[in-house]
Amino acid sequence: MQPDELVEFAKQRLAAYKYPRHIWLVDELPTGPSGKILKRAIRAPATS
Repeated sequence: MQPDELVEFAKQRLAAYKYPRHIWLVDELPTGPSGKILKRAIRAPATS
């Protein structure tokens, strides 16, 4: 699924203020020693 398709899917099912404005596809998320996702370590990719 492409980012544009995900946004359209969310728009149909969520309120206008809840759907995501930006989506970045990444290979893996940063995790800590316990295997939980480290939300504070997630960064938007650099724009080219």
